[in-house]
Amino acid sequence: ELRELRSAGAVFGLLDIDDEFFVIVRPAPSGTRLLLSDATAALDYDIAAEVLEKLDADIDEDELERCDPFEEGDLGVLADIGLPEAVLG
Repeated sequence: ELRELRSAGAVFGLLDIDDEFFVIVRPAPSGTRLLLSDATAALDYDIAAEVLEKLDADIDEDELERCDPFEEGDLGVLADIGLPEAVLG
């Protein structure tokens, strides 16, 4: 649905799931840009696992269980509107 919106500014979706993690979805000419704030959420949430799949992230489930939370995806997804990678990382 975001792709169909016309706007003079940036269009993106922000999903906050149970105050545990968030997903940013942004349509772009080259395809959808995604950022998952906590890849380890894929252990407990199907939507996080689906985002990792869309990102083609090759992360073993055992590795996720041993890791501290970490982001996965396009950290520069909102850089053009003033939110640099360093803030999202």
